[in-house]
Amino acid sequence: VHAGLKDWLLSTRQILEECPLRPEAMSLKDTRGFLEEFDAAGPSLERVRMLAARWLRLHPAEGETLAKLLFRDLRLGLDTELIDSAIATAFGADAAAVRKARSRCKDIGHAAVLARHGDLDSAEAPEPSQDSGTPTAKPATGWLPLDSSD
Repeated sequence: VHAGLKDWLLSTRQILEECPLRPEAMSLKDTRGFLEEFDAAGPSLERVRMLAARWLRLHPAEGETLAKLLFRDLRLGLDTELIDSAIATAFGADAAAVRKARSRCKDIGHAAVLARHGDLDSAEAPEPSQDSGTPTAKPATGWLPLDSSD
């Protein structure tokens, strides 16, 4: 985990623990809907308002998880080979092919989508970026496996 992002996530959780919260249950369907609305809002002050309002209705641990979703940082501490094998088993693919695709595209979620569609050979290396190391608030709605249409 990038040190700056880890500090930001910890700070977010600490702030939420101090806020007067009104926790509400948020299902996976609700989360997906929120992330789609958030994405559709584009880069704007409205996104900040949406996020603040949502965080005030979540338990601090759920707020931290939402932040991780937004920053694509849901790391579980699992061995990548175990995850590769699980993806291969789930989608009837060869574990070595999943591992190779993950290595090429540098994104285990994308490799899982490719495995699901039987398209592991199309995995490509990501374009070089000018990453400043600053987290961006682009939600990962495109790869959330919450329904059968993904």
